[in-house]
Amino acid sequence: MKRLRETAVSCEPQQPGISLNFNLPASKSTESIMEGARAWLAAATPFKPLFLSREMPENFLEVLADTIQSYQEAVNDLNIHDVNASAAKTMFASISKQVMAVRRELDPIVRNKCMDDPETLALWEAARHFERSAKKSTPAEPGNGNQPPSDGQN
Repeated sequence: MKRLRETAVSCEPQQPGISLNFNLPASKSTESIMEGARAWLAAATPFKPLFLSREMPENFLEVLADTIQSYQEAVNDLNIHDVNASAAKTMFASISKQVMAVRRELDPIVRNKCMDDPETLALWEAARHFERSAKKSTPAEPGNGNQPPSDGQN
């Protein structure tokens, strides 16, 4: 887009005001970039001969259109991933609640049933325990004292 903008500015002597159609988006948001690129494609199309006279590649409009399409597809893929990840988190939370409810229901039943069987009760205690994910810790920085002591040999 920068090269197209620079070329449009260089066309001002032959086509006054042309560069006004090729302002860089004020925002780096996906919507602004896509909107700007589509507007540039529409603005550049009638002036293709002028741009070609400034040594733009013959296929610069096609490349711009393909880039817009590829960018839009990448954004769509990302949005689909975000929706799928959100749905998976919701489903996991729901299933976790169901599992915990079943465990709360079974716990007294198994304890009552196995009160005279310490081995089976110990197996239940191990099976009913759910590990929680470890919280992420920050990696130790060099020289902060969290490294193992040196044995003095180099």
